[in-house]
Amino acid sequence: MELFQFSNLSKFSGVYHFITTRKGGVSKVPFDSLNLGFRTADNPINVISNWKILSEATQIPLDSFVIAHQVHQGNIAIADRSTKTGAWADPNCEIDKSDAFITQEKNICLIIKVADCVPILFYDPVLHLAAAIHAGWRGTVRSVTANTIHTLINAFKCKPENLIVGIGPSIGACCYEIGNEVEKAVLEKWGTTDKFLIKSNENSKLFFDMWYANKFELLRMGVKPENIEIAGVCTKCNSDLYFSSRAGIGNTGRFCAGIMLL
Repeated sequence: MELFQFSNLSKFSGVYHFITTRKGGVSKVPFDSLNLGFRTADNPINVISNWKILSEATQIPLDSFVIAHQVHQGNIAIADRSTKTGAWADPNCEIDKSDAFITQEKNICLIIKVADCVPILFYDPVLHLAAAIHAGWRGTVRSVTANTIHTLINAFKCKPENLIVGIGPSIGACCYEIGNEVEKAVLEKWGTTDKFLIKSNENSKLFFDMWYANKFELLRMGVKPENIEIAGVCTKCNSDLYFSSRAGIGNTGRFCAGIMLL
């Protein structure tokens, strides 16, 4: 199994993290092969098998995975031992209406599932806490990243300058063509489209740079630029390695980002 890891987060012994690829599972086309999304048209038996494969590869017990049922909003959930649901076995056990998790509990693995949206992982080595964020375009313009940091500050007295952050593989500005709805939302959110939206020289179409937008929010909230690592991997360009909704025209699997305190 191939797992992606950030260099900056890997320096700390108190936290374990990973981002899966689509390689190493049992699902068939178009979900081949490590599809971790129950809310796809894949055979649930295959999805369960894939979660077992991930559990064995990471040495994380299945009932330690805490999985979000994401709703493309800006909702934040604080996870503890009572939040562990064994959601790998039943999509109805996913934590409903959550696009970000925060925890200070050891040995529970926060899971975000994606297929073009941006997975973002946080670690605070001072307070020993972790967070995982799902940021699609709606979550991005609805401030899911800033909202998570606000919660870290208000609930845990976190100092943003201590946060170590990884922005994972997701659709890049090279491929994320958008329409009037997103253009309007970006303008309303930031008062400008400059650098957030990139115009094609060939046909004047607009492309949303969600990596830039989420880094902008992190910096605005006080995260140090040297503490932010961007994978810089476009899922549509690399749909042989990562699931991409755009590449699969909506019919594809899900890979995941996970983070766990040790």
